[in-house]
Amino acid sequence: MKRIAMRHAFYLLAIMLPRLAPACSPSFEPPFWPETAESGDKPAPVEVPAVRVVGVHRGPRGDSPCSEIASIVFGIKDPGESLPNPYMFELVSGNPPDELFSPELLLGRPRDGERLFTFYWAEFDSKPRPFEFKVRVTSYSRTGARGASTTVVVASEI
Repeated sequence: MKRIAMRHAFYLLAIMLPRLAPACSPSFEPPFWPETAESGDKPAPVEVPAVRVVGVHRGPRGDSPCSEIASIVFGIKDPGESLPNPYMFELVSGNPPDELFSPELLLGRPRDGERLFTFYWAEFDSKPRPFEFKVRVTSYSRTGARGASTTVVVASEI
């Protein structure tokens, strides 16, 4: 009986998670896999990515089901191409709150002339610590050729 209840709870979660996603679930954006050279790819991007920290959100302390979820959102100016270039985010220095970046190419999601990249972590401390770290953002061609990069500092005083 307990197994059936667990299975129903799992199915309910699977059905409800997409509806709760904007509020509290982590981004499930799959990594970008480079395409073959025959796809008519342009050379590696030479323009330095224009990156900004859109926001650092640290969940409210309380009984909310999302109170432990924290996130950082980066915005990169979208060049407006029909097929956007992927980007890689790498920690350069500092003390991030968790392991946020993996060596994967990401496309982000378009919004208002930017591509947004959201990184989530669980923050279980009742008194979150401040952090500051530097991230290198590198653009890549769609076939995986490394392009230009820039760095951005992320800080939170909470």
